[in-house]
Amino acid sequence: MIKKIKLCAAAVFFIFVLSLKASAQDVIKKKGYTLTFESNYAELNPALKQRLIETFFKVYPELSKEYNKKAIVKKLDAQMRDHTYTEQTRKDLIEKTLDEPWADYTKN
Repeated sequence: MIKKIKLCAAAVFFIFVLSLKASAQDVIKKKGYTLTFESNYAELNPALKQRLIETFFKVYPELSKEYNKKAIVKKLDAQMRDHTYTEQTRKDLIEKTLDEPWADYTKN
């Protein structure tokens, strides 16, 4: 029993020490998207970090448009209700006519 308690105490202490380790964190905003980049790896190659950031801002907006169609319609709806909608808003959010995403939205 005492051996288990000592083992648990050692594990808790080890986790505590690891949590004290400083981490580098960057918040990068670009074109309406925010990336919080955090790394505990001090030797992270700056070129690799930059490629990861660039990949996020290239790929994530495409995935977001594809998989968040209902969210887009909800944003458009909210702006219309608040009387802040412009044609540029729609163009920024989607590259379709307003009827196309609405048809997708009403199917579900």
